Amino acid sequence: MKLAMLANRLLYTLHKCIPILIYDLECFALTKKDLRSLDFAVNRFLMKIFQSNNSEIIAECRRYFQFNLPSELIEKKKTKFERNYNRCILLLRDICVRRYS
Repeated sequence: MKLAMLANRLLYTLHKCIPILIYDLECFALTKKDLRSLDFAVNRFLMKIFQSNNSEIIAECRRYFQFNLPSELIEKKKTKFERNYNRCILLLRDICVRRYS
């Protein structure tokens, strides 16, 4: 029971820290190696929390606690960033066309 409470607290803390660690990384061209490195650090942290080296158990714990790896979060943020960026470009182009037409 104690381990579950500790894991819950630490995962809550991790939920708060990961967004800070990956802040604005969607703007950069990260390599797969960079993303794997971030994921590795988080997975190792989770392995210590749950006292297990089994990656399947860690993956199940992540699913149970609805915890995404940094690479997954960055991919979502990158998609959103690109969508918003493209909207801005289209808006600016429309403004320029109207103004100079």
